[in-house]
Amino acid sequence: MAVFKCKICGGALEIDDNESVVVCEYCGRPISTTFESESVSNKKNKKGRLKKKRKKLGKKAKRIMLVISLVVILIAITSVIITLLPSKYKWDEVLLKSALPVPVSEYGDLYDNCADDLYLVVTNTSFLEYEDYVKECENKGYTYVLESSASSYKAYNSDGYELELEYSEYNEKMTISLEVRVAGVISWSHSELAALLPVPKSNMGTIVNDNSYFYELYLGNISKDEFNEYVADCESRGFTISCQKQDDYFYAKNESGHELSIEYYGCDLIYLQLETPDD
Repeated sequence: MAVFKCKICGGALEIDDNESVVVCEYCGRPISTTFESESVSNKKNKKGRLKKKRKKLGKKAKRIMLVISLVVILIAITSVIITLLPSKYKWDEVLLKSALPVPVSEYGDLYDNCADDLYLVVTNTSFLEYEDYVKECENKGYTYVLESSASSYKAYNSDGYELELEYSEYNEKMTISLEVRVAGVISWSHSELAALLPVPKSNMGTIVNDNSYFYELYLGNISKDEFNEYVADCESRGFTISCQKQDDYFYAKNESGHELSIEYYGCDLIYLQLETPDD
């Protein structure tokens, strides 16, 4: 026996399993037990299919999440590896490469790369390689030495290029700094500070500062005799107070307190600085 519910009146009927069609005892409507059984079966089958589909989708979602997690992990590992790997610079891109020997190591970072200024840090460099590089720079013409020690070297060449090398044995880094001090033809300033000085014979150099506080420049193509003549001209302009005069250096003040310093380098290059009084 099975219990069926009439869809018209809602009455519950007990019907024998062998009967295919019966009449509702309450409203007289014919009831197909076969149809009702098939409907119940279809609902059960539908629920089963939905359950299987959800289960399948759940497994697929888990696989997708697993793939995404693996991709994220691989990206993180790759980023760490890239960070740990030493960076490389491209020597062919260095604008002042013709003025220097090529470093042995190709690893490092290029910070300043201009036609008159270079700042390069070369890594993976041994102390012996640094010493060899200093010798190569000397052979390249950087023989007007301003400073030389076990871990640093500063010198000029005849073109007025200022080279500074520093070495750190702790992390095996060599720093290369190159500045062009005689960049080209300059015009003597018309400022009040510059008017206190005689105009030099040479007009080749680089003006570093030209304001109301400092007048600072490099001048090339000046011989040692011309340096001495220029110092004498500055003395005639009143720079005679607190005078310090050496073979390649001059310092003095004038009556108004302006401070003048001139330094001569052996490559026909002078450095000149005129400063206003502190008050």
